[in-house]
Amino acid sequence: MGGSQALEQIAGYNEDIGTMCTYCNKATSTSDHIRWECEFFKSVRTEIDEELANIPHQLIPCSLKNDIAPAMKADGRKTYWGTDFRNDTDSKVKKLLGGNLELQTPGSNLQKTEERQAALDIIEDSTMANLNARQIMLKHKAAHGSGGNLDFPDSEEIRDSMIGYPDSYNVEIYGDGSYTTPTIWWAALAGYGVCLL
Repeated sequence: MGGSQALEQIAGYNEDIGTMCTYCNKATSTSDHIRWECEFFKSVRTEIDEELANIPHQLIPCSLKNDIAPAMKADGRKTYWGTDFRNDTDSKVKKLLGGNLELQTPGSNLQKTEERQAALDIIEDSTMANLNARQIMLKHKAAHGSGGNLDFPDSEEIRDSMIGYPDSYNVEIYGDGSYTTPTIWWAALAGYGVCLL
C-alpha cells in the first residue's frame, strides 16, 4: 500500500507523513503534481513524450490519466472526450487532443462543402447532444437489413450466373475476416454469415 499514492493521500491516514513533495520541496505531493507538474521529473516526462509533457494536464480527464479512455465525442471543437479547450490552448495541443474544425471549414468544391454541412447537421442535432461518436453513427446509420426480407440465390441460380467462367475464376469479394476469403467463385459467400459448430 502506498506505492502509487502521493504523500497527501498517505498523510490522510498516517500522521507521521508530511504532505510536501520530497522531490522538489515546492508543492503539495499529489498524484497530478508528481506525474504532471513536479520540476524534478520534467526532463523524464519530456524525454518520454515531449508533446504529451507540454499539454496542460488540466485538459486531460482523471480517467484518461489513469489509462481508462472515455468514449470519444464527435464535436471537433472540443477534446476527444468533450471538454472545452481553454482560450490559451496551443493549436498543436488542440489537434493532439481531438480538435478538428474540418466540418466547419468549406470544402474544396460544392459537393465537399455540402457533405461537411450534412455531417455537421447530424452532430449538432439536439437529439445527438449526449451521445458519443459511436452512438451517433449507430443512431444515424441504423442496423443493416432491419425489417428487410433477404433473398439469397440458390445453387442453381449461382451456377447459371457463372456459366462461361472457369472453376478457378478469381472472385473479388471480401468478408469481415471471420472466415477465410475464398478466391474461387464456387466457394464465394459474400455478404453471408457462416457458422461452423
